[in-house]
Amino acid sequence: VSQSRYPALYSKNWRRFIKKNDELALKVPSVAVQGEYNFLLNPNFSTSQLIKIVKVEDLNFDKRLFVR
Repeated sequence: VSQSRYPALYSKNWRRFIKKNDELALKVPSVAVQGEYNFLLNPNFSTSQLIKIVKVEDLNFDKRLFVR
């Protein structure tokens, strides 16, 4: 989160999200794929232990996007 385009905003929201502890997931814009989102899971949420990964898919990035 600290390397996102909006680090202060998301860091502040993340801290509030964890402290408040009333939601399981926080939707944030993907830094790598424009128009996509990531979901950050709250490990402290009461039902977080019930989360199961049901499908894993490969995500192929264009390597040119990550050239420095």
